[in-house]
Amino acid sequence: MEILAATEKYVTGLFKNSTDESLVYHNLDHTKSVVQAAKFIGEQCGINGDGSMETLLLAAWFHDLGYLVSKTNHEDASKELASKFLKSQGVKPEVISQVEQCIEATRIPQKPQDKLSAILCDADLFYFSQEDFIESSQVYWDELYALTRQKLDKAKYLEITLRFLNLHEFKSEYGKTILEQGKALNLAKIKKSLIKARQVS
Repeated sequence: MEILAATEKYVTGLFKNSTDESLVYHNLDHTKSVVQAAKFIGEQCGINGDGSMETLLLAAWFHDLGYLVSKTNHEDASKELASKFLKSQGVKPEVISQVEQCIEATRIPQKPQDKLSAILCDADLFYFSQEDFIESSQVYWDELYALTRQKLDKAKYLEITLRFLNLHEFKSEYGKTILEQGKALNLAKIKKSLIKARQVS
């Protein structure tokens, strides 16, 4: 687990030293929450031993680090940062390859090819299933506005959010059986809010 401690220190340092104030969502707090969610979902899916959990958590730490380099292709930048750092730490090539595969899987639309990648995908969008989904989603849209300066009215924001939730599917077994239930509740909330927003506008 020494590599996890080294990775946490490295990723935390890069985020804390960043002067990019537009990243109000894809930041250190989000990264930490994804690491925690990945560990939790991994445990629920029986990930333990043989270094699989360590590999999963390494990928979680690096999955959005690329935002510090590129907003439009952050997955490739994240993979490059992960590979360079992990190589410098003497991590085995097959582990680095798996980390890169997990990060790539989080690209929208998510297309995981293995169990670890599926878990990271669900950890990345774990908030879809949580009670604070609307608040977390608003922070995401605040970041998008900071990057594009394109303001959405409430109805439009809710329409896009609803479409994204409808298109999304959790990938892991835990996600499909448990997290989908929480997402269904949030879908209902968004639909209700959208009806009200349309009435106002």
